Amino acid sequence: QVWSKRCLATAAVAEPKGPSVKTEIPGPQSKELLQELNKFQ
Repeated sequence: QVWSKRCLATAAVAEPKGPSVKTEIPGPQSKELLQELNKFQ
């Protein structure tokens, strides 16, 4: 039982502190697809 608790404790150290977003939302691909959809409407 002690080993499993240690394993969980060390795994938490590697976790990121929060979400990391690299591009804006909606992203570039979503914007392109929305522009294509707007052509048909």
